Amino acid sequence: MFFKLASGRGYLKYDDVTMDGKILNPVNTPEQAKADVTVATAADKAKLTQSINEAASVKASELYKLSSSSAKAAYDKAITDGAIVNNNASATIGQVNEAEGAIVAAKAKLNGAKIAVANFNSLTPDEVTAIVKAAANANNVPESAIQFSNNNTTLSIVTNGYTQPLNINDYAVQNSAINR
Repeated sequence: MFFKLASGRGYLKYDDVTMDGKILNPVNTPEQAKADVTVATAADKAKLTQSINEAASVKASELYKLSSSSAKAAYDKAITDGAIVNNNASATIGQVNEAEGAIVAAKAKLNGAKIAVANFNSLTPDEVTAIVKAAANANNVPESAIQFSNNNTTLSIVTNGYTQPLNINDYAVQNSAINR
């Protein structure tokens, strides 16, 4: 085994070199490294294509809609970047795997969920706060723009003098198990 000089003007034998400090462990094998720079085929892109194709259903889900704006933006960026790689005829297997991994990671970070409440007719202060945060995230407005009225039974967005009514059921679900 030989080490190539940084100048590119020669090599040193492995036996002539003394190593100090931390020994590095490779993260892949030489075969994996070679495969990662090979141009990806349609079969290599199958998982990436599937992840891109399911983006529409993910974006229609409450998991996506109720997630934080930063989580949604990260997912959208991963899908956009993945589509660029998928449409690139000279994309390597490594690029395809990286794009697929980014989509999977971004999807895993989507954190939207409806708020479980004991009773819609008598919301607790914590439930009101959680619903306001969920509605603000879903509508990309500050929490101060979300308002409850009529004894916390009517939810709306109020900005610039305009009021948009919201359906509380889009952000919360009554947990009947709590009422027992």
